[in-house]
Amino acid sequence: MSQTKTNLRMIDIGTITPLDFGANGDGTSNDAATLQLALDSTSNSVLDLAGKTYAFESALTITRSNLIIKNGTLKFTGTNAGEFDLVSVNGSVGSTNYTPSADLKVGSNEIDLPGGTVMSAFSVDTYLVIQGTVEIYDGTVHSTTTKQAEIVKVRKVDTTNTKLFLYSPLKGNYKTTEVDVHILTPRENITFENVTFEGKGVTEYEIGASAISTNSGNTTINVVLPGTGLGISGSVLFLGDIGSTAIGGVAAATLSESELAVTGSSEGGGNTTVNATFVGSNASSNASGGDATSKAYYGGNEGIKLNGCANVTIKDCTFKKLQNDIEAYYTHNLEIKNNKFVGFNGPIGRGIYIRQAVTTVFIEENKFLGNHNYGVYAYDPAGLPKDIYIKGNYFSGIRDAAAYVYIVNSLTFVNNKVENSPILTSDKTGAIHSGLRYYGFELTCTDNEFTGFGKCGVYWEPRYKAINTASTQSAYSGGHNNNVYSDVAAGQTWSYPSAVIANNRLKGRAGDTSLSSKGIEIVPKTINFGIWGCSLTQNLISTIGTGISIDASTGSPSGISTNIRGLKITDNQIFGERNSGGSTGLAVGIHFKGGSGSDVMQRGIIANNIIQSYSPGYGVTNQQVDPLIQLGASGSNYVAGNEGIINSNSLYGGTYSIFTGGGSVPSLKYGIVIGNMFSSHSNETNATYAYGPLNSGSDPIGVASGTNAPAIDSAIQNITGGIVNNFYSDSYTGG
Repeated sequence: MSQTKTNLRMIDIGTITPLDFGANGDGTSNDAATLQLALDSTSNSVLDLAGKTYAFESALTITRSNLIIKNGTLKFTGTNAGEFDLVSVNGSVGSTNYTPSADLKVGSNEIDLPGGTVMSAFSVDTYLVIQGTVEIYDGTVHSTTTKQAEIVKVRKVDTTNTKLFLYSPLKGNYKTTEVDVHILTPRENITFENVTFEGKGVTEYEIGASAISTNSGNTTINVVLPGTGLGISGSVLFLGDIGSTAIGGVAAATLSESELAVTGSSEGGGNTTVNATFVGSNASSNASGGDATSKAYYGGNEGIKLNGCANVTIKDCTFKKLQNDIEAYYTHNLEIKNNKFVGFNGPIGRGIYIRQAVTTVFIEENKFLGNHNYGVYAYDPAGLPKDIYIKGNYFSGIRDAAAYVYIVNSLTFVNNKVENSPILTSDKTGAIHSGLRYYGFELTCTDNEFTGFGKCGVYWEPRYKAINTASTQSAYSGGHNNNVYSDVAAGQTWSYPSAVIANNRLKGRAGDTSLSSKGIEIVPKTINFGIWGCSLTQNLISTIGTGISIDASTGSPSGISTNIRGLKITDNQIFGERNSGGSTGLAVGIHFKGGSGSDVMQRGIIANNIIQSYSPGYGVTNQQVDPLIQLGASGSNYVAGNEGIINSNSLYGGTYSIFTGGGSVPSLKYGIVIGNMFSSHSNETNATYAYGPLNSGSDPIGVASGTNAPAIDSAIQNITGGIVNNFYSDSYTGG
């Protein structure tokens, strides 16, 4: 009786290992060919790596669906140190464009196609990629290069009426004249579980003062790196700490802290000379330069690249020695959960890179433990992604932002912990490090902890068109239309961006030469109409220069609106601090900043906040602390807060408790200031700086310390409503 070799397939027909195809799994032998055979096999649904380490020297590709890969290590040992994908999963997008016969609208689950369309191309569960130009602010108002995109799934095909019905409603608006609809054939139901992905790593070099040289008349530079056999071809080069002096007429800022494309290299004398290109004007001469502390970074492979996928889960995995750990294009329903991102990803590294047409991403309970420039980076002007959920993650050692999310329809950022940390020497004094940077439509940011940021804890800059007319549509909303409830206006939903930023703890980076960071900053750059409906509540903000900044000072190009209406700032605790001896730490509790007349607090309310500003020079000449609530960029202008309410706040310190700016038009027209406590204004020993508690125009309302009952009467030109029952402690009585 003959014997047959026993393997896992004989025990469980659904499970195989690379060992069945001749892999060694010893961590050194090149198992690329046998790994690829295992990935290509159609006799299984589970590829079990059996706890072993598989070295490989060429890319691995998955071109099938319904596969689980688990329990082992995939270690790249090839020579390519550039942006090389260890494992890629590839579907395909069809070339045929099915142009709809009618505009596609937010909230609709129907796509109308022209008569004569070959409907047999579609079936139940067909995936579609929808992509069209978008009405946003991105350098220009109507962008032809920036597009939004999403992936949808067909529920029903109506052949008679040439109509497709979708499982879920559309997340964006698309003009029929500017939209493409293509069929996506994805790789579905792919799971990576308990797999370690290991690349070649990002290399950091101390290159010294003269390793960078320019070439006259073009935009190429040469950088000398120690060592040979670097495998840098196809990589990008990043230079840091190169000093402030221009090299060959090229500003240092042009070369520093940018991704420079590597175009070639040569070896000699034990070194590698790298040729790279920069974006900017041609060099004016051949020259060399840099700084004694100049650094160069290159290399770093990519772990998993998804391109044309659906229902992908990446869980319990470890990513190390990579530049970008996970990168996704054209992917629907992506879950990234309970993974570890470790090691040094460098000053340009990204943990999770969300790109073109990715729709619905869940990023939950992951640990980012290495140095990343971004933990999550979501941006692709070829097709802005949709619906991103980031919950319960731990981001440590983040250089720029835990999450940088560009113009998407919705972001949820909840219950995350973020610790910013410098990588470059210049990071320690530069205005870098943010917890969250977001440029999209709707934001929910609650129950997070942000520490160590030098620029801003939470930054929101919405950019989109916020009105719908016969000729234009907003990106993610319906229009401001009197017929909003009619059948004709179906899909015209709430047309303004909104945010909830609540229950967060934000602590800036201590020890800087200037405490100029901001806890929360909102910078509206919308088209035609601004923000309406924004709630900032129950946040604890400390070690910052400005607690909450509402910056409407940028209103260009024409058509950009900086209006904010219905703003609610309540129940926050803000502890600001001005740097000793300088004027750069603003120490403003809540600052409404804008050009004269900017409408950023209309029908808003500031209530039940505790705000304290502190200066090491408290009580010393010329060391006053700035206003606690400031309505205007300076004493020469103002912002409009018509029908606003400032109620029941406890304000401690500050040159003024409330500063209304110097405009001739009322800042709080028809507004009311009621029931507030104004306490211990700064520098009580120095009458010159002891103004308070209110300011109107260029003259303070109130008198120097030591005088009771500051005047509150018709002289208050910028508050034409009521000032009722406010209280003044220390040197002040009455009210």
